[in-house]
Amino acid sequence: MLCLNGAGAAEPARVMFTVEPAGLELEVRVSQPSLAGLTRQGNAFLLPDALPGQKAPWEYRLAAPGYDWETVRLPAPGPGTTRYSTAIHLRPLKLDLEVHSFPSADLYLSDNFVGLSGSPHSLAVPDLLRGPLLLRRAGFQEQPVRVSNLGVRGRQSKFERIPASGRLWLMPSGWVLGLLGAGLAGLAGAALGLARRRGQKLETLQTLEASGQDFLLGSRLEEYRLVKRLGAGGMATVYRAEPDSAHSDAVACKVMRPELAQDGEYRQRFLREIQVCRALDHPNIVRTYGGGSQGELLYLLVELVEGQPMDELLKQERLTLSRVGELFLPLLRAMHYAHGKGVLHRDLKPANVIVTRRGQIKVLDFGLAVQQDRTRITVSGAAMGTPCYMPPEQFALSKSDFDGRTDQYSLGVMLYEMLTGEPPFQGDFMQLAMAHYSSPPPPLAGFSPELEAVLHRMLAKQADQRYPDLGEVELALMPCLTGGASAAGAADRRG
Repeated sequence: MLCLNGAGAAEPARVMFTVEPAGLELEVRVSQPSLAGLTRQGNAFLLPDALPGQKAPWEYRLAAPGYDWETVRLPAPGPGTTRYSTAIHLRPLKLDLEVHSFPSADLYLSDNFVGLSGSPHSLAVPDLLRGPLLLRRAGFQEQPVRVSNLGVRGRQSKFERIPASGRLWLMPSGWVLGLLGAGLAGLAGAALGLARRRGQKLETLQTLEASGQDFLLGSRLEEYRLVKRLGAGGMATVYRAEPDSAHSDAVACKVMRPELAQDGEYRQRFLREIQVCRALDHPNIVRTYGGGSQGELLYLLVELVEGQPMDELLKQERLTLSRVGELFLPLLRAMHYAHGKGVLHRDLKPANVIVTRRGQIKVLDFGLAVQQDRTRITVSGAAMGTPCYMPPEQFALSKSDFDGRTDQYSLGVMLYEMLTGEPPFQGDFMQLAMAHYSSPPPPLAGFSPELEAVLHRMLAKQADQRYPDLGEVELALMPCLTGGASAAGAADRRG
């Protein structure tokens, strides 16, 4: 609705707008006819003394920092006239960005959690103008993030990768290091020392990575050629490798990152993984065909498994009790076999389990595995694993007396998630550490007391209170997962 107010001839013509959100630093231009920006006087904008003779409606362009332009059409003004427009709602501009850091960290906008570094996030530009963007991780100093692309204009979001190549490096935080012990300081020191040793070579590799190039594609390792990149992790990149012989099958080739291969401790850890995997031969564990070194490259040749990671399956499907049994019991047996060979996994989680197209379970990524009769190897004694699934003793950086009950706890967390759709504990690193140390898992609503009792024993805070081995766990779980212990609960969850 438009309201016209008469005024004396000596009073300049003015225009006023009611804008939402209120309190913005408004900018007004006249795009038709073309005029410079209007001068502000209080809540009004002064029109020029000499008004153009155009009688067609005028077009006003309104904007504020962080907001998109809006166009308003009003009748051509006359001398000494004040004009009001109806309320105008300005839409905030969006900026899509990815912030990459080492180690990975939580991204905050002021005190509001945004998400994890390394993932795309869409943020409102006005929020970015009002508060700082920060990287936070337990044990490291808070790192501010500079966002340069805040002058975006237009309806569509813009994308920014921060930094343009490489990663932001977090510095260790003194008081948290005092709380957690010297292990985390060792991890930070190793990472910073490794960064210095990488030098220009690392910068070149990161630039190639950021540009989407992969200098290993097409390379040969033994009788295999790397033809397709399947994925990448913190230590290695996985490729599909085709053999020279038509009588051989394609394999997955796990190649250690070249810049990490220069570090003796990382190299030792990867070579240990090759030894561990070669010792395992079980239908529910990804088979290892070979591995070694070629020049400065370290690689592992394993069975190429086509299927769906269990973490994706759990996001898409609410599992019935019988389905949980079909998936979990083979996983349990595979890890019981590995423990019998003296091998612990230490990073069991749904993302490290594949459900093949035939419905078979395959355990993969023994990257943190330990052979129980050998010296424990970690990066400068740092806690390793995935915090959401780690047992309490794995957070204790100085402990080395892990056994099969370490994996049993992680399997208990996975079983809880398969039954309920959510892991028992969630939060940042410190929140997860405290929960695993002291909080009982939430009640297992809708399931039998027998099943809940088994799960609570698997998730006992003290290792000596858990089952002595996974064979005992299977004996306790079999009646619960195959005998209809909670048909009603499963039916409720399907509904």
